[in-house]
Amino acid sequence: MWNIEEIKEKRKIVNDKLKKCSNAHDKEALALTSLAYLRMLCDTKLDKSVKIYKLMDKLTCNKFTLIKNRKYNQMEADIVNNLNQYVDYDFKDFLMQICKNVLNDNPKYDDIEYTKVAVDVFKIKDTSKNFYASLGDFELLSKALKTLNTPSLLNFVYGTHDRFDNCRGMTYLDYVYENAYCVAFINGDLLDYQTLNHEIMHSVDFYSNSKMFTDNYYGFHEVSTYTVDYLFWDFLESEGYSKESVDLLRQARANYLASLARHVYTEYNGIRQAMKAYGIDEQVDFDINMLKDLLELESAIIAYILYNKIKADNKLGLSDLKKFMKTKLDPNKTPDFNFIGISNDDILLASKTLLSNISKNNNKGKLI
Repeated sequence: MWNIEEIKEKRKIVNDKLKKCSNAHDKEALALTSLAYLRMLCDTKLDKSVKIYKLMDKLTCNKFTLIKNRKYNQMEADIVNNLNQYVDYDFKDFLMQICKNVLNDNPKYDDIEYTKVAVDVFKIKDTSKNFYASLGDFELLSKALKTLNTPSLLNFVYGTHDRFDNCRGMTYLDYVYENAYCVAFINGDLLDYQTLNHEIMHSVDFYSNSKMFTDNYYGFHEVSTYTVDYLFWDFLESEGYSKESVDLLRQARANYLASLARHVYTEYNGIRQAMKAYGIDEQVDFDINMLKDLLELESAIIAYILYNKIKADNKLGLSDLKKFMKTKLDPNKTPDFNFIGISNDDILLASKTLLSNISKNNNKGKLI
């Protein structure tokens, strides 16, 4: 369980440093850490004062917390919205081609109800420990165990995320004290196991190289976690969980990626049609949210290629995964993954069958 008093004390120290800081890089680290502490306290409802905030929000139509945290929310918006990432004409075209390929590989599936399991947080943790041990890589295992074996870095909450109903887990990054705090929202189903394992990989990524918004091409943070998700589904089957139950996890991911592609493509076409109506014949500019969704699609594809590399040659594939996590991508250049043996042609080819491959063992798409 997180130590709430320790988090509140650290946040006070960080905020005091932030007021006096003039170095841009240090200021970003302090601001992101302060925001992480604030989100931890609010999102998981662990701070008793949050209950008072909820009551005040009820009385003021949600204005109380908005006003109280205005400067911190603005701080976050300033960092994210002012990202100056290089996106040229060719890269935009490349990302939209990925989006179209994913949409073309989008069969219809039933709604998903995850297999219910008994709630046992010790078993959830042990399953994750066993998974990282099964990879046969001491470096990855030791970084995973830093969180899994440290109670103050790990938290379980029964219910849902306070701001995002569909969010089942979150990792909060502390750039000052160099810690990654993971939380899993427990609902008594097999997704609980995937959620914790996924968040632990975010911590492994952080301990490999603590990237910030401005010193790395933001948007590829799910490459490592998606790679591990693909591997974890296979691991669950090897541990005796039924193929039908694990297939639900696979299909949920395919559904989610399809929804991302549909959302982006609909928005993109809407803007393009509006531009044509006004006689504007130019390429559509991506806002930060559209770019984020497209980069997550690309991340899912890169992760699937890495997954196949690991399955074919465990040592070489994991070496490429670790190389990716340790590398900062220049935000002033088009992202290039040739350093881990993945070309744009590889990504385009894999995008054509991504959803089918993720759910390939799913009885042709019919959930059981």
